[in-house]
Amino acid sequence: MQLRSSLIFSFLGLYTAGLAFLSFFSINFVFSYDLAFLLGSLFSIMAFKSSLNAQTFLISLYFVTFFGLSYIAGVSTFDILLSTKFFLIILLLINIKPIATNKYELMRLARFIIVIFLVSYSFQSLLGEVRPKVFVENNFEIPFVLLFVGLLFFLNDRRKNLFFLFALLIIFMSGSRSGLFSLFACSIIFYFKNYKMILALTGLFSFSILYFFYEILPPTDRLFFFEAFFQTFTSRSIENILFGNLYLIELDPHTCYRFRYYSELFSFQSSSTCYSNIFHMMNIRVINDFGLVGLTLFFLIINSSLKKICTYKAADLITLLFLLNGFSVSGLNNNLLFLGAVIVAFSMNKSIIKN
Repeated sequence: MQLRSSLIFSFLGLYTAGLAFLSFFSINFVFSYDLAFLLGSLFSIMAFKSSLNAQTFLISLYFVTFFGLSYIAGVSTFDILLSTKFFLIILLLINIKPIATNKYELMRLARFIIVIFLVSYSFQSLLGEVRPKVFVENNFEIPFVLLFVGLLFFLNDRRKNLFFLFALLIIFMSGSRSGLFSLFACSIIFYFKNYKMILALTGLFSFSILYFFYEILPPTDRLFFFEAFFQTFTSRSIENILFGNLYLIELDPHTCYRFRYYSELFSFQSSSTCYSNIFHMMNIRVINDFGLVGLTLFFLIINSSLKKICTYKAADLITLLFLLNGFSVSGLNNNLLFLGAVIVAFSMNKSIIKN
């Protein structure tokens, strides 16, 4: 078991370093983001527990029912898979079992990955790159880095504060506003014992700011997506708002026309048809298709399942990053975040804290 975790850590470190080296020459491996999903899946299968539980049964039943009804309704198989890939990520993540891990190997891996990102982003910034990246767009990468910062805090690394500053520098160079907010939210978990109450108040305050000052906020593509979603969503029935749809339903023609310049995100079946993936932000996509209850249920299942696998703080950090990233980009569909979450989940079991 110890050998297996060592091989996983070594491979992940070399993979990240290799991509960072290519980024020095402005070379980006086209399939690096998809490979992150395959690696996350492989690592989770290596630590997979075979016993069936209620959460696995519920998620599986939800997926099979939604997929089957969508297929019967004539929706393209590719469109259904694109909208439901996150079910597979959830199933793999909640069925990991803890494996024997060396605390000091884990800290070395975390330090190595953070330094790789710092060096790569610094070099690219010096060459004039406005939005540096190692794998893919940095809004996808920042939560991956923050997971490894979290590892250093949870393992009480003596240089954890230095690496927190490194993460801050990485985010400043990335230009990611969502990354900066994510770092702030994560710092509450890192530095405060009563972090749940502070996070709840921070979330309430943030939504209040958005609600009262929405009209004077600078225009961004995320606000544009949210506005289009809100216009379609509020016209629905209460039942639909709470529980979503029984199958994948296309958006109205007016909404699809507003996003016509995202033609690559339109249906595989028809160039004039679009689905919720056009909204980009994963949380909005999930609310559109599965309702507010569906989104809440998914995150509750992830958090409660992870707390049976790893420490409570590690489970809360993973859940928080999936949630926050879903307000910016892929969230539950983020391949890199999934890869990092798998490493943290099977490593941060209670036995490693005692080492």
